[in-house]
Amino acid sequence: MTSTRSKTAKTCRNRALIGALAALGLAWAPVARADGEVAAATATLQATVDETLAILNDKSLRPEARVTKLENIANERFDFPKMAQLVLGKNRAQLSPEQQAQFLEEFKRHLEITTGRRSTATPARRRSRSARGGSSRTRT
Repeated sequence: MTSTRSKTAKTCRNRALIGALAALGLAWAPVARADGEVAAATATLQATVDETLAILNDKSLRPEARVTKLENIANERFDFPKMAQLVLGKNRAQLSPEQQAQFLEEFKRHLEITTGRRSTATPARRRSRSARGGSSRTRT
């Protein structure tokens, strides 16, 4: 019989994974359609899902090692410069190249911190943070 805590942990982890995979799917979708390589894009996405699940389900990994491995996957798969450009939108033109580079680094750091915190937080930490009115968002 599975405990409620275990089910809650799996549910939270699955929600975080689904969100990450949806973002990854959105990032790959235009490439797949433009190149006509839907099968290749699907295979890449499936490999990423399998690799991510293997890391999340590996009980021998310490949280720090798990986060590092997940960050490596993200750095290999996501186009952070393009994502940062889309986030800045028309405001990008107002920034110098140095400011754009600084924004990119801060943007990547923010994503790594927030997604890493969500993927490694235990259900008890999540409940505690929520009871205090805390959030998993990074405040700037």
